[in-house]
Amino acid sequence: MLQYLRIRRLAIMEDVEIRFAEGLNLLTGETGAGKSIVVDALGLAVGGRADADFIRTGEDSAVVEAVFSVAGRPDLTEALRSCGLDPDPEEDSIIIRRELGRGGSRAFLNGSPTTAGMLRRLAPWLVQVHGQQQHQALLREDSHRVLLDAFADADSLLRKVATEHQALSALLSRLEDVSTRRAQTSERVDLLRLRLAEIDAVDPQTGEDDELRGRRELLDHAGEIATLVEQSRLLLEESEEGSILTQVAHLEGNLRQLAAYDPDMAGALEESAAARSALLDLAAGLRSRPLETEFDPGELDRLQQRLSALAGLARKHGGSLESVLAARDDARAKLEGLQADLEDPEVLQQEVRENAGRLAVAADKLSRLRRRKARALQEAVEKELQELAMGGTRFQVELSRDEQSDSPVQLGGKALRCDARGVDTVRFLMSANPGEDPRPLTRIASGGELSRLMLALEGTLRHGAGRKAAAGCLVFDEVDAGIGGRVAAVVGGKLQRLARARQVLCVTHLPQIASRADAHFRIEKKVERGRTRTRVRPLDRDARVAEVARMLGGARVTRATREHAAELIGKTS
Repeated sequence: MLQYLRIRRLAIMEDVEIRFAEGLNLLTGETGAGKSIVVDALGLAVGGRADADFIRTGEDSAVVEAVFSVAGRPDLTEALRSCGLDPDPEEDSIIIRRELGRGGSRAFLNGSPTTAGMLRRLAPWLVQVHGQQQHQALLREDSHRVLLDAFADADSLLRKVATEHQALSALLSRLEDVSTRRAQTSERVDLLRLRLAEIDAVDPQTGEDDELRGRRELLDHAGEIATLVEQSRLLLEESEEGSILTQVAHLEGNLRQLAAYDPDMAGALEESAAARSALLDLAAGLRSRPLETEFDPGELDRLQQRLSALAGLARKHGGSLESVLAARDDARAKLEGLQADLEDPEVLQQEVRENAGRLAVAADKLSRLRRRKARALQEAVEKELQELAMGGTRFQVELSRDEQSDSPVQLGGKALRCDARGVDTVRFLMSANPGEDPRPLTRIASGGELSRLMLALEGTLRHGAGRKAAAGCLVFDEVDAGIGGRVAAVVGGKLQRLARARQVLCVTHLPQIASRADAHFRIEKKVERGRTRTRVRPLDRDARVAEVARMLGGARVTRATREHAAELIGKTS
């Protein structure tokens, strides 16, 4: 239960402390006094949205502190552990502090820093706020399935469905990714194959370009080469002035005669003989050379075409023949790797079918449970509505399924839309008038009817099997909207009965409800020195009588009004 709430510098509240009691705690006061600010502050304490606009004008920060009792709440202790917290067994309360600044907010749990997200995780065990927005939430049909599941105590089946749905979603995402990657890989493979085909069509060889350029140089100067070869041969063998070989032969003869006279010339004779032998070899080579320069007239064209093809590849692949060959090797390696890396979608599709089958089985079990419990919920809510002076009201829980052609989840031969909570769409219908068919809440429910329906559902769910870990504190803000008179008295009685099992905080404008308080607080607003300030005052019996009388009589409170107020409080105490 909520034991203590302190609010500082929040809106028109400068510094307010409230010590709550067990049972039914009522907050009353004039319109605009700040009753709903108390509810907003409590919402902040359990992780609600922190808005700098909440900070009191002229201040830089606001602070909300809340103390909750954990005595006799093993579920809350376990919830703390599930959030990674280790509650002290010697402590019977937890303290939450939320600080709002112009630049952000901070949160503390038992003095240690925590996050708003962590507080929101704990909130279901601490406090449940029902205000006009929560009443309107009944008009959102996505909330109806959640309420039915809570009544049906469907947690285990919901976890199974959610687990299988998560696995299926992961598989479908993976399959989509594989398909995308296969498409991308296919494009990449095609590009690599085109690159290889282009290079392989030319089939370049290492060093080929240098050899071809040398051959082209030779062919380009073939005539000049032949002339030079022939001139050199003639110089060696057939010169009119005397060939070099003839002159060397004369030289060798002279040296032979000299060596006969001078033994020191023997070395020169050997050198001359070696020179003549080398010249003879050179002459023989030159004689054969003109034959090598003869070529096919089309060879130069073919050679030039080959060089152009190699140059074209080089321009595309790095500028040299070596880079072309490297590009070919790289393309072959990448092509082999890409083809090996392609995951077979058929294997994944089979996994999808198997997982979808398991999900369908779990979702069908959950659906069957919902259909059974829907009837029980209808009966329980109608009974609660009778106690809220809505006898004759028909409440109906409608379940349906939507087909979805591309869904892998199939039941009864139909492909069904399925999310993490199964295949069912749940919708609450109501008829407040006998003889009228039940219709969607959005079309027939008034604000007062929504308030009472919410209260009926809360009463049903709080006593259902699905709320073992229910919040220790229920908060009702403006639950009396759109009602009055005898119905208000019935609602007050319902709240009082709820408060026997749970602590209840209620903001009300109706004396029929206020008179049933176990603890009554009046919210008062005053202007002092040009600033508006709100205070919260706990009321004793006499003050309660005065407050209920004010609510009964308005601005003019008579003795009769006070007696009526005392009578109301006496009857409900």
